Amino acid sequence: SNCGYLRLGQIVGLNNVIETAHALGVSADLEAVPSLPLGVFNITPLEMAAAYAAIANDGVYNAPYFIERVEDRFGNVIYEHEPTPSRAISVQSARLVTSVLADNVRSGTGTRAQLANQVAAGKTGTAQDFGDAWFVGYTPYLATAVWMGNPEFRIEMRNVGGRNVTGGSYPAMIWGQFNTG
Repeated sequence: SNCGYLRLGQIVGLNNVIETAHALGVSADLEAVPSLPLGVFNITPLEMAAAYAAIANDGVYNAPYFIERVEDRFGNVIYEHEPTPSRAISVQSARLVTSVLADNVRSGTGTRAQLANQVAAGKTGTAQDFGDAWFVGYTPYLATAVWMGNPEFRIEMRNVGGRNVTGGSYPAMIWGQFNTG
């Protein structure tokens, strides 16, 4: 499927891919290189989860935040987060992406992320030489990113627990277990 995503990036235009990624909350400095659609630039797990949350939210992006509300000891609200949603992609695009990502969990590389009692959609990712492995996905209630790797320098994750680490192995299993609990 990587070849299909590379071709799609060329068809829609790499600058449009970058514009869409930024609309979905990705702040990384992305370059219009042919491998861009494969995820060759460093993006944080928080940004990935927020981007996927926007897809799950019919294309509406809400920036991640850490504090919902602060009250004093008497219950007076000192601070309350005020969301500023923005349309990142069309409803139709978001629902088409969800369909593709749900199929990936049902019968693709993300099957280890399947949930018994709810729909899940997500995507695996594996860097060259098994240096990074991802599963990013969502349910109707929560978007979550699982990343395995070393933030300082690339370490090949070969023969970890008897297997090479891919996005469809440990990250998908962790994602599935987290979303089951």
